[in-house]
Amino acid sequence: MRKILTAFILCVFSCGVCNAADVNPDTEIHKVIGGLYSLVSALAVNGEADSDIRTLRKYFADIPGGWLEGVKAVRVNNELWAGVSVGKYSTARKYLRANSQRLGITDTPAGSSWLGEDFAWVKAGVIHGGRLTASSLKASQADGAVFFSVDGNEWWQSYPDFTRKAAQEVMSRWGVKVSGLHKPEGVSDRVSIYDQVRPSEVRKPGEMHSNRKHEFGESYDIDVGDVIFKPIPNTHYDSGNM
Repeated sequence: MRKILTAFILCVFSCGVCNAADVNPDTEIHKVIGGLYSLVSALAVNGEADSDIRTLRKYFADIPGGWLEGVKAVRVNNELWAGVSVGKYSTARKYLRANSQRLGITDTPAGSSWLGEDFAWVKAGVIHGGRLTASSLKASQADGAVFFSVDGNEWWQSYPDFTRKAAQEVMSRWGVKVSGLHKPEGVSDRVSIYDQVRPSEVRKPGEMHSNRKHEFGESYDIDVGDVIFKPIPNTHYDSGNM
């Protein structure tokens, strides 16, 4: 009886571990990896292997400025590869270098594992008769967002967010139930130090003028607002001692 109970407890515990979602706290990493899988799923929903990537905008809501310039789709023989830009100072770079081989993310379409190029690439799928058969994906929803995974363990938030209709289409194709998913609250959510610390406003000083005083000998004073500078010190001498 004890052995059966122990086996049951271990089974429940192991199932809990399997269902636990691993969500990286750094939102910048989600913008790259989640952005890749979002692009892959949009290409798959669109279905056309040679479609203009600008047509994919209809699947996303609240597209950030410059998004279109930061995504690409390139055909290599019978494969379609999706790429997203990686900022020069993005915190995702370190993570990509360490995990790109495991995740199948490359530095060029069908190239080597990513080490530091401006774009990161992943195979979107295989082309048959002008139609795209997407690479294997898993999708789930939490906190009003879609999340993607390849192995069912690590999950990446979609970027940008899908429209409601597109999210339903994505879930109908790849949807699975996962517990513990949540939006990341990482370093990229914080305001950059360059946005927090701004130089003080530089103002033109008030009218500058010089005046000559004779109160204690010859003196040239320069007035700047309420401050008086004396670039030439007063010279006081007794002519009788000369």
